[in-house]
Amino acid sequence: MKKVIKVIFILTIFILGANAFSEAFKEVFNKEIYQFKKSTEKNPNNPAAYIKLGNSYLSYGKYKEAIKTLTIASKLEPNRTETFYLLGKAYGALGQHNKKIKLLEKTVRMEPNSAEARVRLGMANAIIKNHIKASEIYEEAIKLDPEYPNLNYLLALSYYISNKYNNSIPLLKHAINLNSRNGEAHHLLGLIYLKQDRYNEAIIQLQKALTIDPKLAKSNHLKNEKLNKNL
Repeated sequence: MKKVIKVIFILTIFILGANAFSEAFKEVFNKEIYQFKKSTEKNPNNPAAYIKLGNSYLSYGKYKEAIKTLTIASKLEPNRTETFYLLGKAYGALGQHNKKIKLLEKTVRMEPNSAEARVRLGMANAIIKNHIKASEIYEEAIKLDPEYPNLNYLLALSYYISNKYNNSIPLLKHAINLNSRNGEAHHLLGLIYLKQDRYNEAIIQLQKALTIDPKLAKSNHLKNEKLNKNL
């Protein structure tokens, strides 16, 4: 019996050791991570080195390692917005959205005139279906930069989800004016017209959307019998 226990113990140690070696082996042969890790060892007080390593961990799906590394960077340089954005991204990837939102709120306080910081925060709230809050944040962002890429569409989408269709329409038209090949904007505008029984206008917008992006054909609007009769 003692021999069996001893064999099991040795095998367990061997397996654990092999797994640890395997992870170390993978990291050594992941050239990017390996180089950035070496950089932090050579420059332990350089936050930029930790940010590069943390971002690399993020790109390879090593979210816990990213959080640990970026937390070090945030302590070395507490006023660097990029670090908190990346930390939020890592927490979000792990499904810890409340932590992500708190970190993104911090970036907004750090950069009060940044539309981009607000857009990120708005999107984080939208992910947890807090669309009213997302709308408020997008409204602040659009005041800072009315032509920020896709912001008009994002705000229109939040209004649409909250059944504020008339608020969405001018935003979608502006989004289309900024980029006539914005398939999502044409698509959403068509869906709004459909809900308002404006079928001819809905058909025009939905056909444009499908021309730009055929994948939108899978949308629920094609199941609508009234619309199908006119397509």
